[in-house]
Amino acid sequence: MKLLGLLGGMSAESTVPYYRDINARVAERLGGLHSAKLVLWSVDFQEIEILQRAGDWAAAGQLLAAAAAALERAGAEILILCTNTMHIVAPAIEAAVRIPLLHIADPTGEAIRSAGLSTVGLLGTRFTMEQEFYRDRLLDRHGLRVLTPPADERELLHRVIFDELCRGKVLAESRAELRRVIAGLVAAGAEAVILGCTELALLVGAADAEVPLFDTARLHAFAAADLALGEVEAEEAPRPASPVVDCDPARLDRAVVHSFLAASYWARGLPLAVMERSIRNSVCFGLYEDERQIGFARVITDRATFAYLADVFVLDSHRGRGLGRVLMDAVASHPELQGLRRFMLATRDAHGLYAKYGFTPLATPASFMELHDPTVYAATGDGPV
Repeated sequence: MKLLGLLGGMSAESTVPYYRDINARVAERLGGLHSAKLVLWSVDFQEIEILQRAGDWAAAGQLLAAAAAALERAGAEILILCTNTMHIVAPAIEAAVRIPLLHIADPTGEAIRSAGLSTVGLLGTRFTMEQEFYRDRLLDRHGLRVLTPPADERELLHRVIFDELCRGKVLAESRAELRRVIAGLVAAGAEAVILGCTELALLVGAADAEVPLFDTARLHAFAAADLALGEVEAEEAPRPASPVVDCDPARLDRAVVHSFLAASYWARGLPLAVMERSIRNSVCFGLYEDERQIGFARVITDRATFAYLADVFVLDSHRGRGLGRVLMDAVASHPELQGLRRFMLATRDAHGLYAKYGFTPLATPASFMELHDPTVYAATGDGPV
């Protein structure tokens, strides 16, 4: 495993996820108690921001180049600049060191092309959206057509990043504004949107857009870990059993189910007994691996004409493995749910998963009002899933 050199602090809020995501990737690939070998140089962002506002990119480049050289002297073998905007001075940094710099735009461009997309919206600081260093790299190296919001929305986004996100403030009204900006890019033809500021994933996620959102910080962190590991293989360890779905109510781990449902029920002031009764009156699908429950799905149905997909849940520690599809396949093939006239769900996220199973958008029906906030995205499919 090679030693990573992280040049961060721009801002500190977004550098924290880099450390978490790099180590998560290493642990995923190597197993056991493995974590990343890295050194971190965190700058005083105030000094950088003053130079940004002054447009003194030469001085900013010198400052970061000196920090990069210090990381190299500390033994770093790969350099990671934990910011989008300051890649504007990437040439100055690369000239100051002998170790390679993994440019943040490249893992993002590769991920977008792998998804078969070619036109993307770019969100970030005003510098990232308006200057050519980022857009040109995406076009020249990855063949992507890049759209940016109009000037007033660029200014809004710049203010939210510097005045709120970099200071640890995550505001609901700003999330609503950003959703509006994203929708505008989609209307202009964007097939996906790049979160081209390492703080933006603190504010929005997959549920906030109709198209895929590409989180540059996470993609950058994962690519850094993969580059550091190279061809290193995981330790030999017993492989987990293939996940299985079981509808036996007696096998259901109530702790797993309650951990997912409780917050929703308690927020509406409903007692635990109501939640338990709802579970007993549902068709519940437990997802198990090595005899441990790692997820579940719950369907409310009259077993004759109507079914409502109430929950699909996988533990955070097991996400990213396609296990939601395992649950959905089990739901789709369950004998009690075949031939139903109506199969509905309400969800704030995972739209892409449900779309693959034939669900289409529908205004929230009145019958959902007792179960969900009426702003929840609703969908329906005719016949079995």
